[in-house]
Amino acid sequence: MSLAKWISCCAALLVGMFALAAGAADLPEALQKAVDAPKPTPNFAPAFDAANFGSKIDNPYYPLEVGKTMKYAGIKDGEKTSEDFAITRDRKKILGVDTTVVYDVMQQNGKLVEETYDWFAQDKAGNVWYFGEQTRALDKGKWTTEGSWQAGVAGAKPGIYMQGQPKVGDAYMQEFYQGHAGDSAVVLSLSEPITVPIGSYRNVQLTMEWSPDDPGSIDAKYYVKGLGVVRELAATGATEVMNLVKTVPTDPK
Repeated sequence: MSLAKWISCCAALLVGMFALAAGAADLPEALQKAVDAPKPTPNFAPAFDAANFGSKIDNPYYPLEVGKTMKYAGIKDGEKTSEDFAITRDRKKILGVDTTVVYDVMQQNGKLVEETYDWFAQDKAGNVWYFGEQTRALDKGKWTTEGSWQAGVAGAKPGIYMQGQPKVGDAYMQEFYQGHAGDSAVVLSLSEPITVPIGSYRNVQLTMEWSPDDPGSIDAKYYVKGLGVVRELAATGATEVMNLVKTVPTDPK
């Protein structure tokens, strides 16, 4: 390895370590206050019309560019973790809507621990909707599909994953499948600064997520315009943080 390449690798590693430590230790003020405060009541009355959806997802805070993979690295369950979020060319029709299929793969110490197919679509107002997921994950050495759901099946309903015009204080349900999936989110800030391995950014959207099915678990996500999620962390419990490292072309299937 050349000296220049070695220096570049070391610099990238140091940036990653710094971002990981910052994400684990220093919660922003808006998040600290929200974690301790009563949770807002999310709005779950989105007007659904299959004719109101297009084929692209270009919401500034959550653009799903077909053919791109977002690569994350960090710590989960005390283990070194990597995650590939691949926006595929596949489509799946749900409730009359052609959804974009995302293939999300997580590994710990090089071993597959979770894989998920997520289904998204965007309406004409720019809202990105979540139509469900087919997931399997290792739980105490055994594979489980708990958490899988599809809108329109067994009473499950699609939710809004990212608003077209987010405002601080907006609370909304991202998914609804009674007893299985019920994540809610609230917008805490639109002006956060952040540094992650892929770069440094200002005016970042910060959201907090929680579920009535797991009230003790609260997560936060940072969204950068033109990129999407650049950091996800656990705001309660053990240290868990994932940072966006780079984006690469998605391997064709």
